[in-house]
Amino acid sequence: MTGTSPPDWCTGPYARAAWQNGYVAVTRLMEWDSGFDSMLAQMAAFAATYVEDVREGRPTAAIEEKRLCVRGLMAEYMLIDADMIDAPGTIRPDGLDADIALLCDVPPLQ
Repeated sequence: MTGTSPPDWCTGPYARAAWQNGYVAVTRLMEWDSGFDSMLAQMAAFAATYVEDVREGRPTAAIEEKRLCVRGLMAEYMLIDADMIDAPGTIRPDGLDADIALLCDVPPLQ
């Protein structure tokens, strides 16, 4: 699908939420182009693997690299300011980057 739904290969609740949230943000700033579908889906899938890696307790060095990469992709889509890519950001008590958690619709800890 295109336009309002992620491609069929962009699966999982975190990836699909990230795609939808990214789509909404992008279309607030500019007209949607069907070429964005797969690029946005790649960012969404990568953000979802970051969330899953943190939740599964994977090695922190690899997680930090992935976090910075996702933040870079988020900046390309103007979801965060480019000068915030390398900023430490807010890490939630569960270890997730707050911006990426928001993108993936990961609920805040209660």
